[in-house]
Amino acid sequence: MRKQTLQEQYNLIVEGKGNVTAFHKQALKQFPHLFTAQSSFDQVVNVLKQKSIISEMVAQGLVSNSSEPNFFEIFNTNMAKLNEEAKAEEKKPTKEVTDLETKGFDYKDKKNIDNQSGAEFLLGFYVESRNAKNVDKTVEEIRNIVVKNLSKDQLHYVKSGQFGVEGVGYSEDHPGLGKTKEVKGKYASSGMEPVKLSEGVDVYTINAASYLAAMDNNPNFVKNIAKEVNNDMAKKNIVIKKLKSYASDNENDTEIQNKVEVAIKGLNNAAPMRESKDALVKEILKRLAGK
Repeated sequence: MRKQTLQEQYNLIVEGKGNVTAFHKQALKQFPHLFTAQSSFDQVVNVLKQKSIISEMVAQGLVSNSSEPNFFEIFNTNMAKLNEEAKAEEKKPTKEVTDLETKGFDYKDKKNIDNQSGAEFLLGFYVESRNAKNVDKTVEEIRNIVVKNLSKDQLHYVKSGQFGVEGVGYSEDHPGLGKTKEVKGKYASSGMEPVKLSEGVDVYTINAASYLAAMDNNPNFVKNIAKEVNNDMAKKNIVIKKLKSYASDNENDTEIQNKVEVAIKGLNNAAPMRESKDALVKEILKRLAGK
């Protein structure tokens, strides 16, 4: 049978279950250099505590009967106390607390210029100063206009005045500034949707995938392209080059290869074309220089 340690015996004594005499005898026998035969129980306990041989941990509920710390019990006890304290706390701060938040400085006042973006205020002041309707207004009046607009929307002059002119700014309503949408359809891999224009086409920005899609979905667009390049060899070559490049990128797609071939054939079969104006001018200058 394992013999109890002095700490275990002391724990039992504190709980009222231990044998004082046995504890006293074992302490004198184990540490003869610390005690004499006349050392009392209290003297033995005090010396052992000073030497950190025993402690009062059990009295504080930190040690179980096995003398090992019961950390789970300690944790659960502390958490229970914290939960009780949390329940006792007020759900909302009192009026005195909320008043202290803005006692020194009211940072919630949006009409205070110090609570607004300095850059946005300067931009707004510049825009309003250039506005014809404010030509007779004083600096203070213009300032108040800017503060009023920014108090309603901190991005007021980004949306309407970003470039120093009222009404011109960044907005989701303008092309390229709105939320992006997923491109769907046969040519979605190109990242471009089929063009649905009927006039005013620009061969310099045309997308080959869109052109091929328009052959099925928007014949008017194809006709406008043909009309655009009809009298301009340079523009025609630009469109054909883009189609060939697209075909080269998709060399394993038979359908694309066939459509590109049909598209180029259609462009070549258009009405007789004349060279671009730049080419004609160069040719005229060349001939004049030859004379």
